[in-house]
Amino acid sequence: MNEQNQMSDQQQQPLVRPQTLSYLPDPLNVPHNNDDRPSIVDSAWPIPSGSLHATYKRAAVASDHGLCSEIGRDILLAGGNAVDSMIASFFCIGVVNPQSSGLGGGFLMTLYNASTQRCISIDAREMAPRTANTTMFKSNPEDAVLGWKAIATPGELHGYWTIFTRYGSGRVPWKDLVDPSIKLARNGFPVSSNLAKVMEEKESFIMADENMK
Repeated sequence: MNEQNQMSDQQQQPLVRPQTLSYLPDPLNVPHNNDDRPSIVDSAWPIPSGSLHATYKRAAVASDHGLCSEIGRDILLAGGNAVDSMIASFFCIGVVNPQSSGLGGGFLMTLYNASTQRCISIDAREMAPRTANTTMFKSNPEDAVLGWKAIATPGELHGYWTIFTRYGSGRVPWKDLVDPSIKLARNGFPVSSNLAKVMEEKESFIMADENMK
């Protein structure tokens, strides 16, 4: 009964103009600098519930890290669409989760257009270099998973640019999608438990790699 009352209260929250808020509160309580955020357009936006398990009237952004979800949300508030928000969030994921994502790789993406009810697939996977061959790792199999030889020709950045130019809103410049992640990379960010675990597990390999020093 109490849960129903809470949901009812959420649905009755008034719409507000973003200009009347300093910034929407962050339910993850992640520290951030308001000066780093893109400008907000004049559009009605509901007050967030403050709960991670809530009903959202307009949109919701979910990513692997709270900071990146926040960046994606800010792009929506600035007038961007889901594609703009997604790209900004993914740039961030590449910074805070470098062990599993980043500009050195690629992706496969499926975009659903609710208006046309059609799906579009984007293949931006990385590719093997031109001189790669089937025997290049035969003498040293570890090179296939450790070090620079294990890296393919990246497709991620080209993929982001492709979907931005074709399916982005056109209301948010490319610079605004990249800048928040650049600032995170330059100024630092809290290391997640998963990243800390991976770095600890790979410490000996990292320290032994001459290219990492």
